Amino acid sequence: MRHRTFAVAAVSITVLAVAVGSVAVQADWHLERIDGGKSFSHMTSRSLALDSAGLPHMAYGRDALYYAHHDGDAWELCTVDEARGCGLSASIAIDGHDCPHVAYLQMTATMSSLRYARHDGTEWRIETVLAGEALTYLGCTLALDEDDKPHVALWDCKEGKIRYATHDGSTWLLETIDTIAEPNVATDFLVPSIAVEKGGTVHVAYYDLTEEALCHARRDAPLSWSVETVDRGEWVGTHCSLAVDALGQPRIAYVDDVDRALKYASSAPGAGWAVGAVPGMSGSSLNSVSLALDEAGVPHILCDGDADAAVRYCTYREGGWTIESIDSDAGWGAFASIALDADQRVHASFVAPGADLRYARRSGAAWSVETVDIGGFAGEENSLAVDAFDRPHVVYSAAAGGAEYRYATQLANGSWQVAVMELPDEAPSFASVSIALTPQDAPSVLLPNNETQAVPLGVFEDGTWSFEAIPDGEVSFGNCALVFDAQGIPHCLYPGAYEQQVTYARRDGAVWRTQAVGEGSLRGADRGLALDSSGRPHVAFLGTFGEDRPLLYARLQGTRWVQQTVDTAPCWGGAIAVDALGRPHIAYMRTETDEICYATHDGASWRTEVIASAESDEIAIAVDASGVVHIAYGSYGEPASLAYATPCDSGWQVEWVDPQTTVYSGISLALDSAGAPAITYFDAVAGDLWIARKPVRATP
Repeated sequence: MRHRTFAVAAVSITVLAVAVGSVAVQADWHLERIDGGKSFSHMTSRSLALDSAGLPHMAYGRDALYYAHHDGDAWELCTVDEARGCGLSASIAIDGHDCPHVAYLQMTATMSSLRYARHDGTEWRIETVLAGEALTYLGCTLALDEDDKPHVALWDCKEGKIRYATHDGSTWLLETIDTIAEPNVATDFLVPSIAVEKGGTVHVAYYDLTEEALCHARRDAPLSWSVETVDRGEWVGTHCSLAVDALGQPRIAYVDDVDRALKYASSAPGAGWAVGAVPGMSGSSLNSVSLALDEAGVPHILCDGDADAAVRYCTYREGGWTIESIDSDAGWGAFASIALDADQRVHASFVAPGADLRYARRSGAAWSVETVDIGGFAGEENSLAVDAFDRPHVVYSAAAGGAEYRYATQLANGSWQVAVMELPDEAPSFASVSIALTPQDAPSVLLPNNETQAVPLGVFEDGTWSFEAIPDGEVSFGNCALVFDAQGIPHCLYPGAYEQQVTYARRDGAVWRTQAVGEGSLRGADRGLALDSSGRPHVAFLGTFGEDRPLLYARLQGTRWVQQTVDTAPCWGGAIAVDALGRPHIAYMRTETDEICYATHDGASWRTEVIASAESDEIAIAVDASGVVHIAYGSYGEPASLAYATPCDSGWQVEWVDPQTTVYSGISLALDSAGAPAITYFDAVAGDLWIARKPVRATP
């Protein structure tokens, strides 16, 4: 079968020894980025701006800050800030010299910061305005005044405050506008919007969660803000976008999240605020809104779309609102931004399904739409194996203009060779993937298909993948596992097509034999199947006793499965490994207490231990030749990162492997010939696939 092959240069990082909370970050993990695409999301209503010639400029990102502009002939793209976690909430403005300025956030598992980039006509200059702990800053918007001085409105969720930052020519000044929520309310619904009128007066719009009101704040003098209520109601005022007309009067477009309505508010001298819903936009799914005013003060609103359009454009003409669909073939879009040029032509940017960044311009009554940049991700589902020469092999999901699966292995020069897999007709609607190596180190992969319920097994030989479907194999949602025994016989585990059934399959010569292991599910485990030295399968899975999910274990004795209960508490995960003596070891999470746990059978009964307090979506386990247990898991705590645990004299030694990366799931663990761990993991912020390796095996 055909496949595309390309080389990916490894991005390598050596983790420095630092302390994060009560868990150590060790200095001997070597980190490499295997693959990934551009990631951009959480763009603002000001991600698009126009220069004096009416040419568009865009700022966007998530794994880095990206910038695109049209020079009149073609789009030019560049990366402005390559620091990890940069580019969220990018807001752009163009100064009097047609140079771009961008305010944006950097967010990692351990920190967040407000950053500011400007182009001086020759190069980009970048500075950090504010820095704080993880999830301190969750959104910002930027405006320039007539003197090109920057003004930034910022949502500080750590303190529950709307803040304002400006540069006086020598330093950044910070002010608090309002306290709108209790501390640590982590939502991006509360991102403020900022505008500056002629004369320099600053206006900010935001939703006050405590008062349940849409508010407008005006800066009367340094450190002096007057605040008024525009509209009131639970979640009335989220996703707001502010503009100021030629007379300095503020206008706000926003969402009533309870009634799912788009609303518009305008202020007139001495008349207060006039508020109304935009007809035809009620009941819609609205998560981004952008407002611009033309010379006459007529509002133009762009908002995300529905099943029939990527985005929708609303304007007020002749006493009523008109609504137009843009890019009707694309389906649901997001992160809308609008701008008007000097000739009052409307320009729009948005992200289409599939993470494509698009630009639209209205000419007369028609819209022209083009793709500016293509986003993607790699590794959200991944599986790792290490061969006899300690070379890693990884199969993983990816998306860049479409969904696909890729196979990567590392070459002798350190670069990664990545091939796009040509999959069988049933592909690529997969929920999980598992890779294993034959005794001859030939890669094989199990890819149960969620949509067709087929269970294809692929083998990589002579540079191509060939697939066979397991007869009578039918699958539903959940994790899968593939293991080869010493004779090269494949053993498979996957969730059966019938709800609450775990299925085991083994090839016996040319014949596949399938069995129901028991009622239950396979969720949150890297591998729920392991073989002992005699090739006998051992399985860990979740039970289905009412609302609870106890952790269950089963082993094949003769022709029947013998089942035991490991932990009666509600559980998640259930990754299993078997040591040289045939003893099972299981890693899992207790969901009610958010505890990462370990269980083993001592020959008479099950013994369980708590490793750490953490909530995780996926967990992995391996046991080396000396019987040392290695466990990897993602964490929703602080940091929300990748953790690795091994037993020690005092219990368990837990390390943060990569504290700069947000990791919840997409974790796979394998050991090399010396018993040293290798972990592949998915960076949930950047959308990248990474591998971490520890050169020296941990000592218990």
